[in-house]
Amino acid sequence: MDGDKFKSYRKAGKIAVQALEYGITILKEDTLLFDATLKIEEKIKALGGQLAFPINMSLNTGAAHFTPLPGDQTKVQSIDTIKLDVGVHVDGYIG
Repeated sequence: MDGDKFKSYRKAGKIAVQALEYGITILKEDTLLFDATLKIEEKIKALGGQLAFPINMSLNTGAAHFTPLPGDQTKVQSIDTIKLDVGVHVDGYIG
């Protein structure tokens, strides 16, 4: 693997980690899931990445791979278990 590809993979991975850490800080009680996905997407782009797939966020017993849609009024409650999955790519290399 050439150096540029490796750098893109590495950058994408680092951005994904930062996006997950950021998600943890904003997913507080009464936060709308849809609003949180928008903020996480903005963070990824601000850091120089692009979405590899839509941000997935589901609560409690909800299946993974759920993406809140515009108008979704679902809010985080203090007792919720949240599943957050992000994929980031840089120049097509996914981290």
